[in-house]
Amino acid sequence: MKCFKERISQDFTAEQTSCPSCGSVFARDSLVRGAPALKIIGGKVTFK
Repeated sequence: MKCFKERISQDFTAEQTSCPSCGSVFARDSLVRGAPALKIIGGKVTFK
C-alpha cells in the first residue's frame, strides 16, 4: 500500500515512518511515479 506525501493533510507524527506512541517503523520512503510517497509495510498497520 502507498500513501503519497502530498495527499497528507494532517501529520501527527514527528517522523513520518514511525509510530508516535511506540516508535515502531511502519513505512519507508520511496518514489512512486516520480512523486514522494510512503510505502506502508504489510501487516504493520490496521485501520477502521
